[in-house]
Amino acid sequence: MNKTELTEYLVKDKPPDLDFDGNAGMLGSTINITSFENIPGSSVVITQHGRYLPTPEHGHNYYEMMYVYSGSITHYIGDDEVRLGEGSFCLFDQNIRHSIAASGKYDIAVNFIFLKNLFTPDFFTKIEENNLFYDFFTSTLYNRNTFGRYIVVDAKDNTVARDLAAIAMCESFDPDICSKGTLESLIPILLNELFRSWRNKGGRKILSEPDGASNVWRILRYIQTNCATVSLTSTAQRFGYAPNYLGTLLAKTTGQSFTEIRQKACINQATIMLVNSDMPIGEIAQSVGISNVTFFYTLFHRFFDMTPAEYRAKYRSAQ
Repeated sequence: MNKTELTEYLVKDKPPDLDFDGNAGMLGSTINITSFENIPGSSVVITQHGRYLPTPEHGHNYYEMMYVYSGSITHYIGDDEVRLGEGSFCLFDQNIRHSIAASGKYDIAVNFIFLKNLFTPDFFTKIEENNLFYDFFTSTLYNRNTFGRYIVVDAKDNTVARDLAAIAMCESFDPDICSKGTLESLIPILLNELFRSWRNKGGRKILSEPDGASNVWRILRYIQTNCATVSLTSTAQRFGYAPNYLGTLLAKTTGQSFTEIRQKACINQATIMLVNSDMPIGEIAQSVGISNVTFFYTLFHRFFDMTPAEYRAKYRSAQ
């Protein structure tokens, strides 16, 4: 799919624009918010916003970023009326309540759905200088007291951001080999371009962080990189925390204990070695810091519902 084909695809009437008889604007007055959490392996989902009828007030348990491809879209967020013109992006916090006015045939908007498994240490490394979106996600991802925020960025004149959004839509609407990885790689780049637009138009830092949140993703990256040897005590010493405080901070911010975070990092490191080396499984377990091979098998099966040997056979054959 190229840009011309993308425009034709977006303009064409299709569900949720049409009812089952093909009549524009006959969907009724209620909506069913789809949960995307159960799509296997998904971290980014892109959908086209329905036209012709208003969208009633609703919320969802994921981040949503609307991009207005052409025309305009009006949101009602609490007492705020937010009109998004062509080239505008609006990122909504989880569970924010909002409604959307009816739109016309050429008022085309696309929703970028960001699920929680997008937010890995590697993702945050890519946007760590982006103090708009970095702070937004780190302060809202697990802190339920901050729900209700949104960010609007006018990127009409940022051709790079708009081209990146178009490429992401093509990868989603007309997927090919490597589309999933390409899409996940594009999102941090797009967010960085949007930050540049926001900053160049006089944007100021508008979010505050919960205590300690600014370090959490650096700590997670450190655990991921050094999973074979790290401990809660050694990590706390490196980042200047008491061990008990660090354990509480990680649990509060990520919903996982230090041990759970480290074990997941070890198993992820093991998957790389399984696919890209001929090392015996016992040696791989030792090299990622799990000395008990039986426990390694148990842990691996818990994460992937298969044995290490089955994982190696499956993903080597896919290469």
